[in-house]
Amino acid sequence: TSAVYDDLDRLTSEMYNRAEFALGQVRSTGKFSVNENGVNGFEVDYGLPEDNVLTPAALWSSAAAQIWSDIIALNDRFKVSAKVAPGKMEVDTSVLRLILTNEQVIQNVYGTAAGRVRATLGDVNAALAGEGLAPIVEVQSQTMFVDGVAVPGTDRTPVRLLPVDESGLF
Repeated sequence: TSAVYDDLDRLTSEMYNRAEFALGQVRSTGKFSVNENGVNGFEVDYGLPEDNVLTPAALWSSAAAQIWSDIIALNDRFKVSAKVAPGKMEVDTSVLRLILTNEQVIQNVYGTAAGRVRATLGDVNAALAGEGLAPIVEVQSQTMFVDGVAVPGTDRTPVRLLPVDESGLF
């Protein structure tokens, strides 16, 4: 009987993983595609406007990155497109590390004479709040298995702005 229970647990886990994977696709691309179990080429497109995808002039991993300016631009673009201010800015752990060590971010949080090489998330969010910008929320990336294949559990989009209430998104 334990084999039956294991099958039910595994099936439930795989269904949950598929739903999480689909949500990750929708949040990063605005689309959800199905190409499995005899269903091929099925796609739901939620119409993510191209204007909502911002590519910075310098990669955030570059020393020349102007991350603070990019964050302001992202917030402003979201307000125009969604007609509401973003409620939060989700970032992956690796992106958060880039933000917290970026020279422009540190200068905007602590001033130019601070002599710091790293900011804290609390201080960055306080500075963002002072500018009327969305707070940063770290999203832990995880790997899950769908049909025995390892896939990222959350999409790896570097920065994602979301409204305060996400219930009406999808």
